[in-house]
Amino acid sequence: MIWGAIWGGGSSKIYEMVRDKASARNGYSARSYLDVLEGNLPQILDDTNRIFMQDNAPIHTARLIKSWLDEHEYDVMKWPPYSPDLNPIEHAWAKLKEMIDRLDPHLESFAGTPSELKEHLSNLIDLAW
Repeated sequence: MIWGAIWGGGSSKIYEMVRDKASARNGYSARSYLDVLEGNLPQILDDTNRIFMQDNAPIHTARLIKSWLDEHEYDVMKWPPYSPDLNPIEHAWAKLKEMIDRLDPHLESFAGTPSELKEHLSNLIDLAW
């Protein structure tokens, strides 16, 4: 899973989230999401603009995340669940997928190893973003 941020006139780098080995099915958890936020949000949102927007995914709304955002005085924009049209990053993800498809229309038939595929996809993401 990747994480990125956009704002009026700018965007962050894309970051690969690390799976949480302690989570169910070795997936992504509030802890793995917090690692991304701690490493990136302070550099993206300065003291004058601390309004943060995220969807209502369970790892985004976990107590751990809410506590950290409150502790660091980030205002989280609220909106109804299941409303991706109100979340600008969803449009950015769609554009990213479109650009990746243009860069490599045969990605689905990539014939390398899983690690080669991961590296290839990472390069495509960097080019497209």
